[in-house]
Amino acid sequence: MTLLGVATRVVVAPREAYAGLAKATPRNAGLRAMLALGILWALLLCVFALRKHAPSGPLLLPVDRAAYYGWEAALVVPLQLLMWWAMASVLHALSRRAGGTGIASQSRAVAGISVAVPYVLVWLVPDAFVYAAAGFDALGPLVRVTAPLCLLWALVLTTVGVRAVHGISSGKAFGIALVSLIVYAAIGAPVLR
Repeated sequence: MTLLGVATRVVVAPREAYAGLAKATPRNAGLRAMLALGILWALLLCVFALRKHAPSGPLLLPVDRAAYYGWEAALVVPLQLLMWWAMASVLHALSRRAGGTGIASQSRAVAGISVAVPYVLVWLVPDAFVYAAAGFDALGPLVRVTAPLCLLWALVLTTVGVRAVHGISSGKAFGIALVSLIVYAAIGAPVLR
């Protein structure tokens, strides 16, 4: 199944999609999902950089504010891959410790798909549309809505995925999903705006 097919199934019927991953994980599904996310995010950041936009919040990187989105565009793909790998590693280790039966490639697929689908559909697509329609200044209020929705959907999808591929209880799967998403976010928070 293609990455787009898997992502569509995750949106329409997440339990069935992750049950399918438990039976046959598409090769490098998590990696491909995160590459797609990183590339789409980089493209949006390139638009911001080319139009000379600058983030309004505090910056932790020692980079000129006016050049920040250019730097972020260059770093977002490798950073997303690092974040995904750390999340998947924690997710897999905790799942196995909790009695899970899934394999590492399934954990990587769950981590990648569970993050990429919400980020693209709830964060990047709305950002692109709102930016095109109302400009850069409209993105601040938008992110106050899309960021929590994205996180919530990623938490739900990760929980469903962990439960499906590792065969563990919903409570354990939720805790594992939460911890693994915290690891993911903690790595990216200092850089991603």
